[in-house]
Amino acid sequence: MWRIIGVMYNVEDENGNIGNHLKIIRDDIGGYSWDSSPKSINEGGGVNEWSTSSIEKVLNENYYKKEAGGICYAGSEETVKKCPDWEKIGINDEARSMITKIKWPTGASNTGTYYTYLDKLYKAERTNENDKKNGCTKDSYVSGVGGYNKFYYCTDEVERKYDWTGYVGLMYPTDYGYATFRTSDNCIEKGIYDGSVDKKWTEGGTCNTNDWLFDNIISQWTITAGSDNTKKYASQVGFVGDNGGVGYGIARYINAIRPVVYLNSDVKIEYNEDPTYGTITNPYKLTT
Repeated sequence: MWRIIGVMYNVEDENGNIGNHLKIIRDDIGGYSWDSSPKSINEGGGVNEWSTSSIEKVLNENYYKKEAGGICYAGSEETVKKCPDWEKIGINDEARSMITKIKWPTGASNTGTYYTYLDKLYKAERTNENDKKNGCTKDSYVSGVGGYNKFYYCTDEVERKYDWTGYVGLMYPTDYGYATFRTSDNCIEKGIYDGSVDKKWTEGGTCNTNDWLFDNIISQWTITAGSDNTKKYASQVGFVGDNGGVGYGIARYINAIRPVVYLNSDVKIEYNEDPTYGTITNPYKLTT
């Protein structure tokens, strides 16, 4: 079962063609690290570059191709956790033929409160507004006092990129933000960052509880890296917290993984006159 995030306009595919594509998301496939690394690299916290992340590899190899294997992490210093049964939950041949290989923007969001609002966050996700490449340089390593936040700082030499071309990604923080049904609280104009003073997305607010992508049981990873050029964070990744706010955590943390794909523009929804069509008990069926 997948749900529709929306119809996305002017999306670029692997061949440079611009078109409109239906973007869909499924329920989580378990809780895993976004990435992990040996202790010698970012103190085991992982690297916040999507194109090299461990979860990108298993999603686009094992999950997408329905193949056994892969390495799934759940903790620092490459702590291994058993992967899901890809042959059972992976994407089958028919579904795979409906998915487009897309050029996904992978800009970084500044972890400061300036990016608490959706319009600024949306721009940051899809541009190089934050100098992601300067977020991690070899000479930026700073040892924290007593080890405090030591693994935030950069010892990797991975090139940060502003886009990635592939089949399976994760949602953006703004996919979550724009999915709220609540309008009376002006949620779109309220701060979605976990530390925002608006509090409409957290602490008993209604923006989160009326957002169908919200999960109050487990936090959910997004595809967007965090960047703070002052502190030179190397492992920060955006997530949707179980309190409803968007936050930034170390890549080796364990959060829910929810695969996201774009469908080919020629995919159709099968015709059905049943008034319950499109509900959880009578979901849309796709065809080509």
